[in-house]
Amino acid sequence: MLKTFIATILAEALAIYGLVVGLLSVFAIGPALTIEKGTRIFAAGLTMGAAALGAGFGIGAAGSAMASATAEKPEIFSRAVISLILAEALAIYALVTGLLLLFTG
Repeated sequence: MLKTFIATILAEALAIYGLVVGLLSVFAIGPALTIEKGTRIFAAGLTMGAAALGAGFGIGAAGSAMASATAEKPEIFSRAVISLILAEALAIYALVTGLLLLFTG
């Protein structure tokens, strides 16, 4: 029963990643904001948002397929969850990229 909630939990993790980048972006805005820093903040938000959107579509498609496949054959759960993990990896890479954009330069 709880195995079917993995896709929902991973989808909510995407929102947490976006929240982290968003809050760090807000705290990075100061009175001495330059064009370069503003562009980096915008790029970090755009990167995280686009990647979270793509990862969300991937998790949604893979999660529904995993739920129906494991309903028929519960023994393939470990193989079916790999596609969810790969879709989540896209958002983790975007989180790292967004943090690098915010904290370097």
